[in-house]
Amino acid sequence: MTGGETHCLERELPVVLAGAARDVVAGDLEGRLVAAAAPGDSAALRVAADLLGLDDALSELAGSFPRQARVLECRFFGGLSVEETAAALELSPRTVKRDASFARAWLYRRVGAGGAG
Repeated sequence: MTGGETHCLERELPVVLAGAARDVVAGDLEGRLVAAAAPGDSAALRVAADLLGLDDALSELAGSFPRQARVLECRFFGGLSVEETAAALELSPRTVKRDASFARAWLYRRVGAGGAG
């Protein structure tokens, strides 16, 4: 693989979290997770729904803007610095900063604004 094709983190953690969230929403894990919350509190279901929304938005971002999605994976899921991300993806640090800013704003519009936009 060339550096431009490198994924800093193959979305394993987000995929695992999304899978668990889907199980919660389906009721497979609901009893175990909701039992930890106060009686009648559906916090686990809200968190699961939020995770699913985030996973869907990340998948949409990757489909529409793959480079920006790779930058986001490196910076936020991989914990790489701007310089490390630039080196891994063979981009300039300025492009990494611009792409990370774009990806954050794009995700905010999709997730933070309730999916509107």
